[in-house]
Amino acid sequence: MSRAPQFKDQAWRVELRKALRLARQSQWKRARRHAKLAAQSGRLRADVLLFAIELQLDGVERLKDLIPALRERHPDSLFVTLLAARVYTFRSDREAMLALIATQLPKFGDNIVVLSLFADYLCTIDDGAAGLKMLSLARSVATDERTLNELIVLEATHLVNLQRMEDARELFMVADLSVVSLITQCMAAASIARILALDGEDEAALETLMPYVDIASPHQAEMRIEAATQYGLVHGFDRVSERFDLAAIDANHLGDPINKALLFFRVGDLERGWKHYLYRLESIFFNSPLRYFNAPMWAGQRLAGKKILVWSEQGVGDLVMFASMIEDLRAAGASVVLEVPTKLVELFAMSFRFALVRVSGPADVRHHPAYADLDFHVPIGSLGLYFRTELSSFPRRRRWLSCDLDLVERLRNEGNGRPRVGFAWSSGKRNAVRDQSYLDLEDLLEWIEDPSIEPVCLNYRVNDEDRALIASRPALGRFLNVEIDQWNDLYRTAALIDSCDIVVGAATSNTAIAGGLNKPVVLFMYNPARAAFAFATGTYPFYNWIPLVALKDREPQEVVADLRTRADQLLAGLSDPTTGQA
Repeated sequence: MSRAPQFKDQAWRVELRKALRLARQSQWKRARRHAKLAAQSGRLRADVLLFAIELQLDGVERLKDLIPALRERHPDSLFVTLLAARVYTFRSDREAMLALIATQLPKFGDNIVVLSLFADYLCTIDDGAAGLKMLSLARSVATDERTLNELIVLEATHLVNLQRMEDARELFMVADLSVVSLITQCMAAASIARILALDGEDEAALETLMPYVDIASPHQAEMRIEAATQYGLVHGFDRVSERFDLAAIDANHLGDPINKALLFFRVGDLERGWKHYLYRLESIFFNSPLRYFNAPMWAGQRLAGKKILVWSEQGVGDLVMFASMIEDLRAAGASVVLEVPTKLVELFAMSFRFALVRVSGPADVRHHPAYADLDFHVPIGSLGLYFRTELSSFPRRRRWLSCDLDLVERLRNEGNGRPRVGFAWSSGKRNAVRDQSYLDLEDLLEWIEDPSIEPVCLNYRVNDEDRALIASRPALGRFLNVEIDQWNDLYRTAALIDSCDIVVGAATSNTAIAGGLNKPVVLFMYNPARAAFAFATGTYPFYNWIPLVALKDREPQEVVADLRTRADQLLAGLSDPTTGQA
C-alpha cells in the first residue's frame, strides 16, 4: 500500500513526458489525451502543458475560458498570476487585468517584481494611470536604494512612452543611476535620449547613447540600433555605416525588429528593411491584433491560381499606402481577398474591383468555414518584401484609389471656380512627438483666407478651439464641409479630397488618401530624415509627392511661405510634382 502514492506520482510524470514528445511532433490531439491524464495529478506543470496544447488546438479565443480554469486550480501560484496578466495584456482586457490585480495584490503586494510587472502590463494595455499608480505603490514598499532607483527609472520610462516628457524629466533628475543595474542604465539612457531628441538636442541624445553601444548587455543590440538611428539624424543616414557595422546589426537576431527595420529603411536599404519588418508581428511595439489561419503565411511562393487573403494592420494611412501593392498580387495571378476596417470597405471595394473586399474577421479563424479555401494569408505591410525592394520597383504617377466621381463633380461645381486647396494641418492623434510635425491652424489662416483660392478643410477631426476660430472668420465660408464625416465615411471623404486641385498637410490618413488618388501633395513634417518610408529619398516613393518640407529649426511663417511657394508652382504647372523642380 505504501507504494501506491509513488506509483501515481510516477504515472503522471510518464503521461507528461508522452504529451511533451507528441507535442514536439505536432501531434496535438494525441498529446492532449496524455496531458489530460497527467493533469489529473493537479500538478502545475501538467496543467500548464495542457493549457498550451488546448491553446494550439482551439486558438486564442479559448483564452477567456482556459485562464479562469487555470487560476481556479492554482489560486496561489505566482506563475499562473503572471501568466494571466500576460494573457490579459495580449487581449488588451483592461477590466480583467484590474480584477486580477484586485484579487492578487493582497497575496503579492509586497513583491516588487510582481508590482512592477503589473505596472508594465497596465501601461502596455493603455492604462498608463493605473500602471503608474502601481509603480508608485511599488516604490512605497521598496526598502533599499537600488530597488527604489530601479523603480524610479521604470516609472520615468513609462512616462516617456506616454509622452509625458516633463514628468519623466523630473523623475530622471532625482534618480541615482550609479546604483542601478546595467540593464536599467541602458533603459534610462534610451529614454533620456528620447527626451533630448524631442527637445531638438539630437547631438546630446547621441552622446547619451554612445557609451552603451560597446558594452556587453542584454540591451546592447537595441542600444546599437537606437544609437545608429540617432547618429543618422545628426550626421546623415548616408554616413551611418562609417560608425556602425550594419551587416552585424542585420545578422544579430536581438533587438526590436521594428526599430531595426526602420533603421535600414532610413539608410535606404529596402531589402534588409523589409526583411526585418516582416518580424514586426513579434515586436512588443506592434499594436495591431494578430491573426491566426490554417493557411500558411505567404512567403513569396508562386501565386498563379492561388487564393490569398490580405489582412489589415496599423492605421488608415498605412493601409492606404500598403494597398498600392494589391494590384501586384493580381498581376501575379492570385485571387485576392482583402479584409479591412468597416470605414475602408466601400472605398477599397470601389478601388480594387478584382478583389473580394470585406470587413476584417475575428483574430482566430482556424476553425471558420469561410476561410477554409485559402491557400495563403499575408499581413498587408509584408507585401513590400516581395514587390518593393528597389526604388525602381515603385510605379510613377499611378492612382490606385477610386471614388464617387459624380460626387467629385458636384463638389467642384459647388465651388467658386478658383483652385481648390485642401488643408490638413494636424491629425486626430496628438502627443508630444506627433505635435512636432503639425502646424497650428492660425499659422495657415492668411493663406486659407487668400481670395485667389478655395480652401477645403481636410482635418478629419477639428478641435473646439479651431472650430471656434473658423466660425469667427466670415471669409472662410464653406471651409468646413459638415456634410461629410471625414473620420468614418472615407468613401465620400475620398471624393472631397479628389475634388481638390492640390493638398497641403501633415502626414495623416487624408494626405495618404490624396496620394492614393494621385493628387499633388505638399507634405510637411518635423524632420524628413525621420521618415522611414521615404527610404532616404526626401520624399515618399509610394506617392507622387514633391520633396518633404521640414519644420525643424524653422519658424512657422518661414515654413508656410515655403509651402505656398511650392503649392503655387504646382498650381501654375511650373514644376514636376515628383521632384518639385521647375
